[in-house]
Amino acid sequence: ATTALVATASVAAADVTFSGMGRFGVLYTGKDGATAASTKVTSRLDINANVSAESDSGVTFGSMLRIRANGGAVAGMNGARFYAKSGGFEVAVGNIHGGMDSMPGAYGQSAPGLTGLSYSGLVTASNHGYSGAGAGAGSAKEAAEVKYSFGDFKTHVSHDGTDTEGFAAYTMNGWTVAVAASNTKVATSTKSAMTVSGALGGVNA
Repeated sequence: ATTALVATASVAAADVTFSGMGRFGVLYTGKDGATAASTKVTSRLDINANVSAESDSGVTFGSMLRIRANGGAVAGMNGARFYAKSGGFEVAVGNIHGGMDSMPGAYGQSAPGLTGLSYSGLVTASNHGYSGAGAGAGSAKEAAEVKYSFGDFKTHVSHDGTDTEGFAAYTMNGWTVAVAASNTKVATSTKSAMTVSGALGGVNA
């Protein structure tokens, strides 16, 4: 009975919020020699459930779970990400964001149009990227990550039981320089990368 009362109190104290993204439009795929040209309606709806609570010592504990529907069909829930953070320090497990996939500038120039063109211009090929529809890096292994930020400096390291990857970045005068590295043995995965991003007048570079 005592355990039940404590659990109920914890649930009542948690902050539950919902956010999301929706898109719809017409998608045309030109003939590429192997696939016939087609025109179709495309749509996606993501609903994010965020749960968090702060302890008496000031540490915030939380989790996020996503429900996704593509083209009217519910794809299901993805793997949850669990975290604890205090100030600029954060530890997370489960469907992690991933050290290299979170590198500043990695996605900056690769998401034009309605669908992002499958993010084919993504700078890095990471094993730890967050999965919007699947279980993520934690599906087959225990995945964990640590984030830290202080002023204009931030760093992020992740590990999935086999590979470790991460980045360090610094922002000055509106420009961000980031360097990332991984010890992965997967041939198609990125071993190292560097990005420089900022603005020249009204143009992002």
